[in-house]
Amino acid sequence: MARDTSPQCKQCRREGQKLFLKGERCLTDKCGVERRAYPPGEHGRGRQKQSEYRLQLREKQKARRYYGLLEKQFRGYYEKASRQPGITGENLLTLLVCLPIHGICLLLSAASLRSAVAAVERESRWLAALAGACAAGAAASSLLTAPVVPVLLVWTWFYSTPARRLGSCLSLLGGAVVPFLPSVWLLLHGPEQVIFGTIAYQLLYRRLDWPGAIDHDAGVMLSWVDSGQALILIVLSLVALGFVRSRKDWTRLQRAPFYLCGWMALALAFHISQAHPTFAWYYLLMLPFLGVLAPLGLYALGSKLGYADRPFMALLPVAVLGVLGLAKSVHAEWGYIRWSSYEELAARVDAVSAPQTRIFADEQIYFLTRRMPPEGQEIEDSHKMILPAQKAALLHIVPRADAYRHIKEGYFGTVVMCDDDAINDLDLAHRFSHQESFEDLDCTLFWQLAPLKTATAGAT
Repeated sequence: MARDTSPQCKQCRREGQKLFLKGERCLTDKCGVERRAYPPGEHGRGRQKQSEYRLQLREKQKARRYYGLLEKQFRGYYEKASRQPGITGENLLTLLVCLPIHGICLLLSAASLRSAVAAVERESRWLAALAGACAAGAAASSLLTAPVVPVLLVWTWFYSTPARRLGSCLSLLGGAVVPFLPSVWLLLHGPEQVIFGTIAYQLLYRRLDWPGAIDHDAGVMLSWVDSGQALILIVLSLVALGFVRSRKDWTRLQRAPFYLCGWMALALAFHISQAHPTFAWYYLLMLPFLGVLAPLGLYALGSKLGYADRPFMALLPVAVLGVLGLAKSVHAEWGYIRWSSYEELAARVDAVSAPQTRIFADEQIYFLTRRMPPEGQEIEDSHKMILPAQKAALLHIVPRADAYRHIKEGYFGTVVMCDDDAINDLDLAHRFSHQESFEDLDCTLFWQLAPLKTATAGAT
């Protein structure tokens, strides 16, 4: 995939702040922003004309450069987010945040598949260890790919020769241990935090304060019915498995890779469906395995219909169905909240808030303004958890009641609130001197504590 290869220090200087594109170098005196705190180019030292458009453009460029995307790639992610149900800004942020994680998972899952098949064919223990390392690396990146390791282990045991069976499986398990060594180190230094983040939260707290989580999950799991692309992949994959089963002239090892892809896809679909709540983009992790089966299914259908020598005739209806499904999705989701609405709100927050002002907002605003969230504000969803004070402090979790109490005490100089009931309960209109509504997001921005509150709470 193409990537932005322009000088990284110049990117940070252009945005006027550190994007930490060079890691630890950005924390030293060698940082380009520290040495030359002005934009690059011949006119970099000149006076910069400020405008609303310029602010929005710079915020968009910060997000694009932070994730190393080209303009066309960033636009593609925005268009994909706009087609998904829900708030476009939240969808885009989720896609960008999950981009490196899902990309790593897709790459490692596909590599584990190829390595496992080669290990069985060549009877190589090193390839089996590589398959285990890749599969466990995907699971360590995201628990959504956890079933890959056990499926590979069972498949390797079943299809290896009796003399190599035990050695191959032990090699696979040995390779699977390596990616989890950092987690073991973290577990030794902070057992309670690691256990809570990987086990307790997933089992006990993820669905907390979400009464409609089950209905939401049911809708997501049935959403493939309305997706032309998903239907095509599923139908072609099923046709491929039927075609493989009918090929009596194929050997057992020739059929094995296709069966492995089917079991992988089925195991991931079941596991992802158990995540409460689950989301449609989680099922993206099935693509490496459905992508192997679907072309074979298309070939089988074309051969059956007499189009083996004319592949275009078999491909045409599939392409038409895919385009029509995409057009339907775009039409159905047109008009949802746009990322530009969040950019507008973030630009306004930046304009009315001094650099040292504490801000109460959702993650999108911290992301767009490039401000460090106050402790306990890193994840808005964490406010729903009510834990003992000592454990909450250890995990950096602030319950919603405590967060609202901090607002009443004047701890935050700027507040972005999208809950009308909370606005009324906290009496924000009287606690702050200024407010501005953003109807596209159904949110209200409050800034500058009222004089009476400022006198009692002190400067933020």
